[in-house]
Amino acid sequence: MISPAEFIPELVSSGLIIDVGAWVIEEACSTMAKLDEQVPIAVNVSPCQLESDAIITHIEQVLEETGLAPEMLVIEVTEDLIIQDKGWAIERLNRLSNMGVKIALDDFGTGYSSLSYLKILPVDKLKIDQSFVRDMLTDPEDSAIVATIISIAKTLNLDLIAEGVETELQAQHLRHLGCGKAQGYLYQKPQGDLIKSIHYQEDELEK
Repeated sequence: MISPAEFIPELVSSGLIIDVGAWVIEEACSTMAKLDEQVPIAVNVSPCQLESDAIITHIEQVLEETGLAPEMLVIEVTEDLIIQDKGWAIERLNRLSNMGVKIALDDFGTGYSSLSYLKILPVDKLKIDQSFVRDMLTDPEDSAIVATIISIAKTLNLDLIAEGVETELQAQHLRHLGCGKAQGYLYQKPQGDLIKSIHYQEDELEK
């Protein structure tokens, strides 16, 4: 097994990230479209993929060929994509959003201008970075950051997912803070890291 942290930089440096990224989008949409019960499927997209208008045409074509509803596809981007060049990234993400595709901001809280991005990007979903989740039970500052992100997401009516949940105690703490969804080793090891809902005591969230 090779970590994405190792092989993705190699794909980028070799230029293969464009072809591999296109294949991943095709496979994700095709697989989900064949299921009896469709749920949103998230695909990470690199800055290299968004540098060309070709990604817009490709996603349109894939959605048409597979019959997957646009709102079932979630494109995940990280803040470093926006830092490089706000203009073209925002323009293409807006076009995807106008198609009905959902946009998620991954690793939220680790960049330099996270709050400003919530204003200028068509974001539908935030993902709390695992670096805050990992130590939130022992580090009051991490716990406070997680609580603040949850509050921001609720105020802006954004969907929210906590990354890197590995223990039931972490899940309970997130539930207490008001986070309704999580992903991590507690639920599924990386073979399509499934998202599983955390249930409030008073409110049943959709599984």
